[in-house]
Amino acid sequence: MSRGYVDGQQSPDVTINGLTMGLVTIDLSAGGSINMTDAEFNHAIFNLTGTLTANAILVVPDDSKIYHVMNATTGAFTVEVKTAAGTGITVTQGNNAVLVCDGVNVVQFA
Repeated sequence: MSRGYVDGQQSPDVTINGLTMGLVTIDLSAGGSINMTDAEFNHAIFNLTGTLTANAILVVPDDSKIYHVMNATTGAFTVEVKTAAGTGITVTQGNNAVLVCDGVNVVQFA
């Protein structure tokens, strides 16, 4: 088991079968299309931060997976979570969403 720290608080990052079951913070300040790294995608919770100066698209790998997205960005722009070739979901600022990728598209988990 490994432990990580987020924003000065202890955050238990537990690695199971290569997946980190913890939180990763992703700065979307650059706007535009931002590709997640494999290391970021291995986490279960994505905390999106930054002051947006343009709409942002968080491009996730097209692996089948369920994850929790927290949109903590500011600025008068949107954040869409999608794969490179599929459709996606817009997560409104200040809101959270449980999303699932079916291998092609990102949809809201019902």
